[in-house]
Amino acid sequence: MHLSEHYSTTILPARAYRPKDKSLVEGAVKILYTRVYAHIKTKHFFSLSTLNKEIWLLLEKHNTSILTGKTFSRQDLFFELEKHELSPLPQERFELRRQAIVTVLNNGHAFLGEDKHYYSVPYLNIGKKVKLLYTETSVEIYLGHNRIAFHQRIKSPYNYTTIKEHMASSHQFMTDWNPQRFIS
Repeated sequence: MHLSEHYSTTILPARAYRPKDKSLVEGAVKILYTRVYAHIKTKHFFSLSTLNKEIWLLLEKHNTSILTGKTFSRQDLFFELEKHELSPLPQERFELRRQAIVTVLNNGHAFLGEDKHYYSVPYLNIGKKVKLLYTETSVEIYLGHNRIAFHQRIKSPYNYTTIKEHMASSHQFMTDWNPQRFIS
């Protein structure tokens, strides 16, 4: 769902029971397998960039070759029928999202086990089960279908990321406590 939203597209699953598209896809995979993999499987590559160059050359050859019994190539079909239908790609890259279901702790924080880090949640949600959706850069916390908190992801174990407004008003004064305050 998030992938299709990011790229403003729709993903349609194969038809159930007797799919009619599966053989077409498998046929295309078989053609590419014989035209690309068969040529590179016996060669030795010492870097990913040289392997990628070889694959791009073979794909270019595959896409520009004239189709059997036709007067045009796959590339000709793409430029004629599909290219003008495409939209530009989004500026930001798609980030994979992972999820965890956790219970909000009595201190008003949700624990992301992968990073061993605590993220604050509005105090009214203490004791409730919430869903954490996290990427490499952010953590979103949902109760049902409502996002109740958003944090930048911090991978420092056993530390807390707290937003002052998430705390009960009787506890908000503690956010001002720091070593400098006690020294002064």
